[in-house]
Amino acid sequence: MGDWKTLNAGIASGNLGYIIGANSREEPSAPGQFIFFLNENQVLTDDTIILDGLKNKVIVKNFLSSEDNHLQHSELPGQIVFTEKSAEKIAGFFEFDAELYRTPSLLETIWTDTILHITNGQFSIIPSH
Repeated sequence: MGDWKTLNAGIASGNLGYIIGANSREEPSAPGQFIFFLNENQVLTDDTIILDGLKNKVIVKNFLSSEDNHLQHSELPGQIVFTEKSAEKIAGFFEFDAELYRTPSLLETIWTDTILHITNGQFSIIPSH
């Protein structure tokens, strides 16, 4: 994505796999972010990864407001498909459902039964050196 730097990918901390993150293209410093957490073994070997809500999942943070967070969990469908994986570029598409939740305190999560449907999502990441 060139100078926008709206997409990023890398190894997650603690050897927990890979992360792909995305921010607003129009305003990269704006709140709101997609974060895909992907199992390392599957990223290296598979072109299609089923988002199972456990080892492979996506979180949408601060969508529309700072309190609107969505999680793709095990009851909701999702997938990410890599159409290109090379040293020059990582590209593909994704689709998933995620449920809106609120966390009024660190120990409390309130699920809302409001589902966000994402279809035809695309990404293309060119490594910067």
